[in-house]
Amino acid sequence: MTWLITNQKRPNYKVAASSKCTKACLSGLKSLFYLLLVIVFCTHGLLPVFFWTFPEISNFVIFSNRLKWTVFANLSDPHSFGLDYTRNFFLQSKRNIKLGAWHILPDNLRSKGKDFSDNDFEKSLQKSDAPIVMYMHGNSGSRACGHRVKLYHRLSQMNYHIITFDYRGFGESTGIPFEDGVVEDSLFVYNWIRSKVSPDTPIILWGHSLGTGIATRLAKILCDGGMPPSALVLESPFNNILEASANLPPFSLYRPFRPLSYMILSSVERCGTEFASDQNIKDVTSPILILHAEDDGLIPIKLAMKLYMAGMESRPKTSGQLQLVPFDKSFGYGHKHLHSAPNFASVVKSFVESST
Repeated sequence: MTWLITNQKRPNYKVAASSKCTKACLSGLKSLFYLLLVIVFCTHGLLPVFFWTFPEISNFVIFSNRLKWTVFANLSDPHSFGLDYTRNFFLQSKRNIKLGAWHILPDNLRSKGKDFSDNDFEKSLQKSDAPIVMYMHGNSGSRACGHRVKLYHRLSQMNYHIITFDYRGFGESTGIPFEDGVVEDSLFVYNWIRSKVSPDTPIILWGHSLGTGIATRLAKILCDGGMPPSALVLESPFNNILEASANLPPFSLYRPFRPLSYMILSSVERCGTEFASDQNIKDVTSPILILHAEDDGLIPIKLAMKLYMAGMESRPKTSGQLQLVPFDKSFGYGHKHLHSAPNFASVVKSFVESST
């Protein structure tokens, strides 16, 4: 009996305990996985519902004016952004909206050691034969963002005056941005420029990204009123805000999920912001130059192509030229660095000289 007990195979308690531990761990991991799924669904799955219920939130995403990349910067001091011979000033619109603006002198008017007063800046506009570029920036930030400042330098080197400003709700400008409002701001600035220069001085509307939607609609308004701008330059444009939004986060995250994508994009339609450049361009008779990088990751060049085709097919035959200049993806200019292209100045100058 003793022999039988001594030689009986004993249970391996360590293996059993290890097996139970493994099962418990797997069960815990499963629970964690399901919990993560619930969290992802609640945060991402409910986001389209949130946009669907409150479509006005889409305006916040489209304009992103709360994203201030230069939070502690003093916009009243252009010199702190590397801009000499630049005047900071404010315009007060009819609706009591205060707009912050800069006037950057062309290189050929700069005199070392000379201090320019506000009166000197205004006189330079009155006497100018050089084109005035009215620049309308894209969403987020202000007129002081780095890539915008670099563009001002390039345009100044080409001996153009630059008037750049922040729409309502951007920079230190007051108010809340919405499509009609920012277009109204732009029209106010245009009329201010026109009142300061001679009738023969060319004024070129220049828009970048979201600013192209504003610039194109402004150009339509001016053309409809019989006062077409001298030219329109669209840098990294889109055809309409709905198609542009489909390529931008957070909207683009839901493209694989059609029901959710429909819910979130329909909020863009219902928020009242259209920037339908493919419709507005039909009435723009001024010469138009479209600049776009093939590697633009925010607004694909195919949207610029759609805008170009809309203009080619629908503008009056008596309209000025319409050019599309693509920049090869191998250069890596992306969405906001076209000003770095070696041929940037020659392309712009050639267009301006043939249009004004």
